[in-house]
Amino acid sequence: MFHSFSGGYASEASLCGALGVGATFFGAVLEPEEARPAIKEMMDWYKAADLPIYDSGNRPSTTTTIADSTLCYDSVSKYIKADDLAYGDPERKERCASVTADVAKYVVEVLNGKLG
Repeated sequence: MFHSFSGGYASEASLCGALGVGATFFGAVLEPEEARPAIKEMMDWYKAADLPIYDSGNRPSTTTTIADSTLCYDSVSKYIKADDLAYGDPERKERCASVTADVAKYVVEVLNGKLG
């Protein structure tokens, strides 16, 4: 269902797809007056977090970066520059999978806190 969100929505490098999924879940579970600030907090967290945090054990690099943006292009560009990679490298793909796990964990923690 969310496969087309990868690469910043159909590989357009716009909003990080993990954030779009997170926003979808907040919108589906919370009332609008709670969803909007939860989404904003998630976006702010993502922009400031040193990511990725999660390591599946398959991530060959321990490099982390702070995106300072919610855009896929900005986040990935900082990472591949810091780790001297190309966009198509498997290390970049593993990094994005780890960031997706980080966002999913964040969303679950916020929802658990709000819903008990």
